[in-house]
Amino acid sequence: MKKSVRGTLIVVAAGCACSLSMAQDQVINAQGRVIVQARPASERLNPTGSSGDAFDQNVYNNGDLTPLPLGGYFSFGNTPRVLDDIVLNKSPGAGAGPGTAGVNRTIKKVTLAIATNATTTPTATPDLEFQWFNSFNSTLAAPTPINSGLAGGFRISLAPPMGGWAINTIYFIDVDLTMAPLSTFVAANENGAAVVSIYTAPPPGTALSPEFDVGFYGDGNTIGNSQYAFWFDNNQNGIFETTEGFIATSNPTGTFRPRASIVLSMDANVDSGSCCLPDGTCILANALNCATRYGGVYGGDNSTCATATCIQPGACVLSDGSCILANSAQCTSLAGVYKGDNTTCADAVCSGPVILWNNGPLATGTTTVGGGVAPAGSQWSEAAGVVACSNNIAGFAGGANGPFRLADNFTVPAGETWTINTVDVFAYQTGAATTASPFSAGALNLQIWNGAPGLTTSSVVYGDTTTNRLSGSSFTNIYRIFNNAAGTTRPVWKVTATLTPPAVLTAGTYYVDWQTQANANAAHFAPPVTTRAFRGMPGRNGQQNVPVTLGNDWTFPEETAAAGAPLGCGSGFERVDFPFVLSGSKSGSGPGCTTGPTCYPNCDLSTTVPFLNVNDFVCFNNRFAAAQSLPVAQQITDYTNCDASTTIPILNVNDFICFNNKFAAGCSAP
Repeated sequence: MKKSVRGTLIVVAAGCACSLSMAQDQVINAQGRVIVQARPASERLNPTGSSGDAFDQNVYNNGDLTPLPLGGYFSFGNTPRVLDDIVLNKSPGAGAGPGTAGVNRTIKKVTLAIATNATTTPTATPDLEFQWFNSFNSTLAAPTPINSGLAGGFRISLAPPMGGWAINTIYFIDVDLTMAPLSTFVAANENGAAVVSIYTAPPPGTALSPEFDVGFYGDGNTIGNSQYAFWFDNNQNGIFETTEGFIATSNPTGTFRPRASIVLSMDANVDSGSCCLPDGTCILANALNCATRYGGVYGGDNSTCATATCIQPGACVLSDGSCILANSAQCTSLAGVYKGDNTTCADAVCSGPVILWNNGPLATGTTTVGGGVAPAGSQWSEAAGVVACSNNIAGFAGGANGPFRLADNFTVPAGETWTINTVDVFAYQTGAATTASPFSAGALNLQIWNGAPGLTTSSVVYGDTTTNRLSGSSFTNIYRIFNNAAGTTRPVWKVTATLTPPAVLTAGTYYVDWQTQANANAAHFAPPVTTRAFRGMPGRNGQQNVPVTLGNDWTFPEETAAAGAPLGCGSGFERVDFPFVLSGSKSGSGPGCTTGPTCYPNCDLSTTVPFLNVNDFVCFNNRFAAAQSLPVAQQITDYTNCDASTTIPILNVNDFICFNNKFAAGCSAP
């Protein structure tokens, strides 16, 4: 299965930069691995040194993305693989680079240009690869490679735009390199080289495309430096030789500098270090990114994740009884009850069916960032933003009317076995009432995979795409809204699937993959996981499957900042997770809800008369010893807290006295 990644596509033809439109309630998907999305002119990379937000800085630009500047865009035949040398510089004009000498800096995104030719098939789905090299020496003799020090490569599939590829046209592809493994694209020097290759098919295909060439820009660099040349793999042997350099000096418009159109962006603040995220993981980021975009704790300049100690999140029980994983500060801001670091929702909710996994949050409170108050008894799910930053994606298509599917992952901890009885997903139909469910006569089908859906290494371990498992739906008292734009036209409904028979899963990481159908097969959308005032978090990996007409492939949908949004919105695109809730029961050696048997002193759950015997004392003693290592919040709800005390030490001699008394009182049944 091909790896999914987002690319933004801008068309340049007939003297204009033309863009596709985007529906307000869903990402427009296209065939293949790349999600094709239009980018408004206000969100294009700024050639004066900023990529349009406070977090990323253009450090190299020899492909000005303003509409058709002097010199314009063009292409050469037989150039599906091109190398260009790069001298990094985070300010316009010649000068020093961004301070990468001696300090590794991550390249976060790249914008590339590709060109169709007269033979290009409208429905072609080529592969595009970007590689970064940390050294370059054009004076080496052939056939010695002039580029060395490969830091990383990222290969994606390109989808045709709506209506197909036009011939003899330049397209821009915006590639988010943070989707590659961390530290894949690291600039260790002030200068390096980039290689752009276009293939006819996804891996393992290695044939270069005869239908596409690398696009070029004729006005030279606006940021950074480069020679007035590029190198192309003319003999297609994968080696760039000095004899394959191409130089031109002029054209009818004046000075002509043929360079592959490449724009690179790094962090605006080049000082970076470890950043502990709210989910307990660590990434490398600068101080501004860490605090403002990710809500993390910065470890200091040049600190590393290898030495960072990140606080692990725990279970946070909300006022409605649901549970999410959050850190203590997040839980307090949501008016929840924090159960302690390293606790899980399966450990924290001990009444009724255990909530095994809650992939939220979804609700963001009763007031908007701007102070708008929700109707009595309800909450907002405010499309994430930073302060006044707006977001023009309210939800994503995941319904049979597309047809689309959605998926996200969960983990069964080591030593545990989960029995999943119900799965709750969330969706809204714009304009629907809150009194009559728009899903009452609909459907919900799902599958559970033992890996990312669709990969050749993954398989379905439960469910299918045809069985209707819908067992009910209810209004969540949550309204999906845009940032600072309160309204009640998008009431969010919880749509429940009952699994018959239940899904029984041992330890491991799984993906649940689902599709909803509304009444009369009406259009509807799934809101993403939403954290108040933050647009995205690293590691979010919700997926969307697009219909056969658009490629029948799994992709990573994203939120995107609205046109004209102020600084602080992020780079414009953030991957999302989708909320879902798994409920059922668990067993095994891991900690968890231990509410005890119906007959309290029957600790070993025996049914043979006499079911109360010495084994129950042994059982209670063992469980008491194990429970003493649990966090205080879990000790309070543990089976062995017989006297229901809340004063530390929670578990003490009084619990043994309590157990003895209940044993003496006996039970009429096990």
